[in-house]
Amino acid sequence: MKKTSVIHVQLGHTCLICETRKTEGYKLCHSFVCESCERKIVTTDVRADDYMIFVNKMRGILPGQY
Repeated sequence: MKKTSVIHVQLGHTCLICETRKTEGYKLCHSFVCESCERKIVTTDVRADDYMIFVNKMRGILPGQY
């Protein structure tokens, strides 16, 4: 009996911000930001608590730079 192989394919990328797998978004260097997180980033006021969360997560795009 011929041996068969199993290939696992994952569609999309894991978002740097929400850490969920999405298919729609933006590649930034070697990272991915989904469309919904991108929308949240650009609409969040800089004085909001969430803003610093986004900033800290985005620092992961260029490791070792901060």
